[in-house]
Amino acid sequence: MQADRFLVRAGDLIYNDMWARHGSVAVVPAELDGCVASAHFPTWEIDEKRAYGPYLTWCFRSPWFWAECEKRSRGSTGRNAIRKGLFKGIRIPLPALENQKAITNALEERTALVNSLIALHGEMATELGAIAPSVLQSVFQPVLLIDDSFPPVEPLSTESAVSE
Repeated sequence: MQADRFLVRAGDLIYNDMWARHGSVAVVPAELDGCVASAHFPTWEIDEKRAYGPYLTWCFRSPWFWAECEKRSRGSTGRNAIRKGLFKGIRIPLPALENQKAITNALEERTALVNSLIALHGEMATELGAIAPSVLQSVFQPVLLIDDSFPPVEPLSTESAVSE
């Protein structure tokens, strides 16, 4: 007995029928073109005249989309699956193709900015971590400062410090 297998192509929509409600939906990237998926990974060709793949990818990452998948999933014991027909019934807002591209570009620019801020935060944390030991050193081991503006102090001997 052989299980059903499907050839996937770059740009296809693919989802895992048991995990779509957790975000397991994607557009097949070029590096996976020609791979084979099992029957648990239904695929469709995207009509590129109506939908921009990267825009769909952003939709698939959205909690509203996951909630729609959850509503349509059926089953028990954590293996709730969403059948092809029910999956196809999910309404995705499709503005004009130019607008989908503009929305995608705006989201990607903001994501790049957030990622830059996260990296900067990490660099700052590293620098602060490196500074912390020297700050602690200055607090718990004071440095003796020599100031030439004061007259020299004669050292005290224990003999002169103690009166008889």
